[in-house]
Amino acid sequence: MNNCREVVRKYWPVIVICAFSFLLRMIFYKSHLLGWDSAVYLMMGKSLVTGGAVGFIEAFRPLPWSFFLGWLWKAGLDPIVYGTLAEIILTIGIIILVYLIGKKIFNPVVGLAAAILLSSSSAFFFWGHSLYTDIPASFLGLLAVYLFTKERFLLAGGIGAFASFLKFSQVIPVMTWVVVSGWKPGRKKTFFQIAKFMAGFFTVTIMFLVLNNALYQHPLYPFYAASEIYNQVPHVWYREVGYCVKMLFKIEGWIFIFAPFSLVVIKKRNWQQIGMLGVATVTLIAVMKLPTYYDLPRFFILTLPYLYILSAYGIVEVFVWLKKRSVSLSCIFFVMIAIYTTLQFHRLTQIPFRQDNLESLRIFLVKNENNIHGPIWISNPGIVAVTDLKIDELMYYPVFDFNKASRLLERLPEAGYIILDSRALACRPKNDRACEDAKQLLVKRIKGEFEGQMVVSTGSEDVTIGLFKRRE
Repeated sequence: MNNCREVVRKYWPVIVICAFSFLLRMIFYKSHLLGWDSAVYLMMGKSLVTGGAVGFIEAFRPLPWSFFLGWLWKAGLDPIVYGTLAEIILTIGIIILVYLIGKKIFNPVVGLAAAILLSSSSAFFFWGHSLYTDIPASFLGLLAVYLFTKERFLLAGGIGAFASFLKFSQVIPVMTWVVVSGWKPGRKKTFFQIAKFMAGFFTVTIMFLVLNNALYQHPLYPFYAASEIYNQVPHVWYREVGYCVKMLFKIEGWIFIFAPFSLVVIKKRNWQQIGMLGVATVTLIAVMKLPTYYDLPRFFILTLPYLYILSAYGIVEVFVWLKKRSVSLSCIFFVMIAIYTTLQFHRLTQIPFRQDNLESLRIFLVKNENNIHGPIWISNPGIVAVTDLKIDELMYYPVFDFNKASRLLERLPEAGYIILDSRALACRPKNDRACEDAKQLLVKRIKGEFEGQMVVSTGSEDVTIGLFKRRE
């Protein structure tokens, strides 16, 4: 009991921040549609825990989060509800880790300021309810960094590898931190510290490669599959660096103006502070180079925790500088920051969540899934995520181009049921006439050779959505 009181007395500010953030998320969380990726993770989880009897697999997707959602489903728990609760808890964990890292590298005030900034982040609020891998991977990546600062090198390496296999891009901040902050010129034990980290990292990496080999008959197959897909993505989604910078300021505001102030005051021989600067810089550049589109804020989760720590450091240093010259100016500055943070928290309550007009089709599938047999094709995983159907063909995977459309036309007689959303079949590259013509022919043949058991009215002749059964 005395230990608990001591912890509360010592850390009560961050405990208040975490409690407030948790309550805010529980109160203003709204039931919403699963995103495309989260629907895939859920169906992959069902496939992994049933040996392929339910769901499907996309080989380029990381496996750990899918396993977790699949185990929830297998245990009879609602994977959407409990998965979301897990993400909220992990978000609180990220707030705590940002505080601890900021405190360790700079000072407790910086850690506290960084925790407040992150708790008011609209990106973390929205994507913390999404069932995507970004929040769990960010938590583990930050945990690896924190353990490295505490000289728990072997454990940090193992957790860093796990974070990287949860979301491949997490290898960027983790390895940048090790290289920049771990290198201390003139210290003989530096090599052995990094060697311990790499030993933990490669141990977990080998475990995942063995698992990949068991599932796909090749340890590196997910990386090959990801490369094939991402080579096609820029045709549709790529945005330039300027757009990324504008979006960053749009979603998080002018608070990042203070990050550059940290450049002036960072101690040149403090390798952990330099490491924090290096991680923030490298991850921000990486995000700007990623092929992205409407979910661009999600990719900023990779770099935001480190930017928040630097921004908090800049804010604290500006406040100290103003306080030395004018108490009035420092008070005005404090009030401005407080107002801004309050407005950020208010924005969280106004964030819209995804909705669509396909709920009637989902309900129909759930009620009739026992009668849906034979090879099942789908074009949109979000429609079937709430079902326990075994999916035999992903019409969009790995990419929907002319070659994929042609193969589907050839194999169409094999399909028993098709759950179609023609909007999800976006041709790569964009505006490829041959692909668009093949897609139109595919939809036309589906309408002719299959019976529409449940067709959603869209008000457009160019959009076809529904469940189609092969005619007897």
